[in-house]
This record gives sequence, structure tokens and C-alpha cells, in this order.
Amino acid sequence: MLPLVTHLHLQGRVMHPYLDDIFHVQASLLQVCLTRDVSLRLHFSLGFIINLQKSALVPPQVLLHLGGMIDTRRRLIYIYPPQVRLDALVKASQELLQSTAVSA
Repeated sequence: MLPLVTHLHLQGRVMHPYLDDIFHVQASLLQVCLTRDVSLRLHFSLGFIINLQKSALVPPQVLLHLGGMIDTRRRLIYIYPPQVRLDALVKASQELLQSTAVSA
């Protein structure tokens, strides 16, 4: 996928690939849609199969991805640890509060 992304970058298309995902970044909705369309045409012409049902073809302003949330309106990224880690943290905190001995 690197040659494809490099080709699009050389055309001024800003994107961030991650494994089998590509995030298109532009200054306006129109530019993002144009970049998306060029990218889709190029992918299809090279024989890539794109799962359109799982794709966010209408650029969202808030996107959940990899356990985090990207909010482009506020320019913030929220990181959410997996529930297993949160549960372990709560359990360890409760045990610490209930214990009378503290280890170094």
C-alpha cells in the first residue's frame, strides 16, 4: 500500500494509513471528498477490494477508532483503555483501599 499512498501524497493528498485503514485529512469537506474519490478510483483500478459497508465515505466529525475517539470539531483525541484494564484498575484500587499493609 505504500506506493499507492506515496503516489497520492505526491499529488498533495494528505492521508494517514494505518494497516488497512486510510484517514484522509484536508482543510475542507470538499477537499476531503475529492481526495476520497481520487483514492477510491485508484484503489479500484489497482484491484483493491474495499468493503464499502464498513467504510466511512461521508467524513465524520467524530470517529471511534482503535479504542479512542477522534473529535475533529474540537481537535481532540480521547483515549479509552479497554474495559478489562479499567476493571483491573478498579479492583486494584479497591484492594489498596481495604488493605492495612503497604508494600514498598
